Amino acid sequence: MDELTAAKLYTSLMLRAKGYREQAVELRDRAADASDADTREAYLRLAQGHEALADRAAHLVEGRVSRQSPS
Repeated sequence: MDELTAAKLYTSLMLRAKGYREQAVELRDRAADASDADTREAYLRLAQGHEALADRAAHLVEGRVSRQSPS
């Protein structure tokens, strides 16, 4: 894969990670507002899933950045 294509893909991945984090915050807010315990738990599980996706995406980006850094 050429560098330009890789840079575009990793930029997209960074933006996706940011979006997952923002969605997780929204889901946690919905959980806080939920009156039903089952609904609250569902929102919290979704938020945790989004945070895990964001962490994984950030980890992939960090791995690329660390490989490109001159030693």
